[in-house]
Amino acid sequence: MNIIGLFDKYLLILVIIQGLITSFIDYKSFKRAGMNRTARTAKVIGSSEIIISFLMYLIANKLY
Repeated sequence: MNIIGLFDKYLLILVIIQGLITSFIDYKSFKRAGMNRTARTAKVIGSSEIIISFLMYLIANKLY
């Protein structure tokens, strides 16, 4: 199965939305709860997820 070929526009949009929720909404809720380390981790994970999915989308478009 060709996994890179599965990255299309719709998957990219869904992953970006999910990454934004993790980066902003979860970050704020963790920060309010006093879980500062978890808040930073949520921001890093959300941002990394957006970057990785965008790169995979670019690779999929270049190869296919």
